[in-house]
Amino acid sequence: MAQKAICLIQRHLAEVPNRQSNHLSPKVGAFTNCAEKRDSPVKITCKRSLELFLDICPLSMNSNTNKDCVLLFGIRMQRRIEKGLPDGWPQLVENMDKTEALRSIHHDQLEYIQRKVRVDFDNSRRQPVGFFYSGSFHPIEEILCRFRMIADQPVNGYLVRAPDRSVFCLYSQLDNISRRFFVEPGFWVLSFRVQDDRELMKLYLEDRKMLANTTLKKVVDFHGHICPELAVGGKFCEFAQNLFNEGTIPTTGFSILCENTTSALDAIQILLGATVGNQRLLVMDYGKHNYTLFSRSGNCGWKLKMKPLHFGDEEVYQPLEKKIADNEALFDEVIQFQQLLDTRVRRILALTPEELFAVEETAAQTGPPEAAAVYLTCAVCGEQVLASRTIESRNMTLCMPCFQTMTPGCSHFGIQ
Repeated sequence: MAQKAICLIQRHLAEVPNRQSNHLSPKVGAFTNCAEKRDSPVKITCKRSLELFLDICPLSMNSNTNKDCVLLFGIRMQRRIEKGLPDGWPQLVENMDKTEALRSIHHDQLEYIQRKVRVDFDNSRRQPVGFFYSGSFHPIEEILCRFRMIADQPVNGYLVRAPDRSVFCLYSQLDNISRRFFVEPGFWVLSFRVQDDRELMKLYLEDRKMLANTTLKKVVDFHGHICPELAVGGKFCEFAQNLFNEGTIPTTGFSILCENTTSALDAIQILLGATVGNQRLLVMDYGKHNYTLFSRSGNCGWKLKMKPLHFGDEEVYQPLEKKIADNEALFDEVIQFQQLLDTRVRRILALTPEELFAVEETAAQTGPPEAAAVYLTCAVCGEQVLASRTIESRNMTLCMPCFQTMTPGCSHFGIQ
């Protein structure tokens, strides 16, 4: 579990092992397990790999697990041969986002390293930009997460992604943590690497990505990760889809008014095809999970207001959210917060739209038809602006920013 990684880091080893540990989680793919049991290098030929696999994991007609392992293994090697790639594992995999990495740490899907490394640190941005490991320099492409290793110390831990899409955990350690001088000698430790998609069996890969079905996967691929707001938007789309299936609303003759700019918008755009560009999605950012679905062919509409949700974790969730926003969270607190988010997502996905929203019928509102864009020139800044977004004031055609500048105390809040 994640506690294993946390305990290992917090030991603050005075003496770092001279060689890298080859211990891997039992949840790693069968190919890596075979290489370990035979004390063979991971990069071996396709033919030899399959021989080792069949030798160590003999097939049984009653063992679906072994048959699935061989099938997955064969498909991976087949694709490598067809693409003309060298033997061994693929060199590029899908980007692992922060949420997937934290879930993997929680499930102990890690390769422990725990070695001192040399790090290039950018003092202006206060973050590492690269590290040396296994005789080569690994530049850091993205900082996925920052955290504290000790409560009363500044941020000194980083979850980072390298250009080859590998995710590592780096943290700094002072030689003497009891002294607090402005400049104190210390060292950097490369704690572990998160196992990537190619090293996990399909079952554990789905747990990492939290994908319940292909529809959800399509939305997550577009948005980048799954979160409670994305699940809320998906539930609104489920309500709309039920109306489409019943024939109450034609699949193209509708418009939506959304009262927030959260991740829910991405679910609506992907699953329903309503976007700001095709003028079927109107957005007024009131910060509410309220959604109104209008039928353009009839005089009917439905307004969905999200009911108050009580998850039972508010006393823990809210302080953790603030600590993470202020960069004051410890490593285990960051992992714990991700688990709370995942629990909330599962709770929302388990609800029906009627359980999540209060639904009421409303009068239909006919939006403006999609038309060719007409631009006018602002009399103040001289920039082109859509005619529908101009303001006539003082016998001049003005854009909204210029109108606000010329009219003190005026704040124009319009539809995006």
